[in-house]
Amino acid sequence: MPPLDMKLPGKEANALLLALEILLASIAIILLLLISCLFAPLTYELDLTRAQRSLQFHLGFHNCCCGLSASRIDGDLDWYIRILGKRIVRSQKKTTPASSESAAQPSRSRPRPTLSLSLLRQVISAADVREQGLHLIATIWQKMKPRHVIVIARIGFSEPHYTGWMMALAGIIKIDNNAYTIHIEGVWDEPCLEGELGLAGKIIPGMILWYILKFFIHPEIRLYYRKLRAQTVYSGTPAA
Repeated sequence: MPPLDMKLPGKEANALLLALEILLASIAIILLLLISCLFAPLTYELDLTRAQRSLQFHLGFHNCCCGLSASRIDGDLDWYIRILGKRIVRSQKKTTPASSESAAQPSRSRPRPTLSLSLLRQVISAADVREQGLHLIATIWQKMKPRHVIVIARIGFSEPHYTGWMMALAGIIKIDNNAYTIHIEGVWDEPCLEGELGLAGKIIPGMILWYILKFFIHPEIRLYYRKLRAQTVYSGTPAA
């Protein structure tokens, strides 16, 4: 065994140094890409069409570094991810039911946490949590509010006054936003939901994550979170 203080030959030392530099450069590039994806403005688009109980949509997110697109046409769901201009295409395949042999095998799972619904309702109804939650929703809405909206639809509810409220709300939103095109036709004699919806805007994912993190690290929210964890009951049989 060679002594520990033996120096590497010049070529081996240069090769090791070069490999280390490549590794550090790769890590730095990956970190820069992650930071760019988090804080670069992300454009989103949504096109939704419903007719004769058939729902079709197209949803897309993209910026200078990456992109995500998903669409459902004639019952087929297709989606792809784009990273630095390179597409990774995937399509959802119809799954076949599991075979009888696999279904007959006993399932072994770990204990699952069971949350007390009464305690959860108590936490949600608390004034502090409700105030912080409404503030979070309002802040996120202001940051990701769509710049362009197009709505052309026929809407009807089982209760006619709900239809009237929906049309009044659409009118208020249209008056408050000149860039929105909203045309809703009320259907008063039967439930109905048909039409087209299109919207587009920009968000900064890192900023949204920061607001969500601030919500969960707020002292009042952490206090209720500790109460929920303390009352969580684990059910099930541990795996052997």
